[in-house]
Amino acid sequence: SELSGEIKIINMLGEVVYADKQFRVSPGSVRVISASNLAQGQYILLFTTENLSINRKLVISGNK
Repeated sequence: SELSGEIKIINMLGEVVYADKQFRVSPGSVRVISASNLAQGQYILLFTTENLSINRKLVISGNK
């Protein structure tokens, strides 16, 4: 079944650098979020629904 919620990318200063309040994803599916405007470094990816909260470390590296 599809999950609907809010997704945020937060930098290490606690600033929200990306947000989508109507993010939808199905189990096993892949969603692409452009990181082209994010500086190299570490971020927190946070996905929240009414019943669920998932956070993951996100590392942006490479040449721009």
